[in-house]
Amino acid sequence: MQNGMVMSFDTRQTKAPLETRIGLSCNPVHTLISVAPDSSSGTTTLLSASQIGICEWNMGSSEERYS
Repeated sequence: MQNGMVMSFDTRQTKAPLETRIGLSCNPVHTLISVAPDSSSGTTTLLSASQIGICEWNMGSSEERYS
């Protein structure tokens, strides 16, 4: 998003996001890549890029990890 946030939606129900994560800055996210899900934990990893660098997001988990 333009404010550095990442939102996860269910494409069948787009009224509201499933998850919202606040980024490290207010810089726009310009690239988003999904990594294969981890079958043991059920989390999906997203890599996002903005002006400050790359962030790693673990969606479906309470853990947040930034790079």
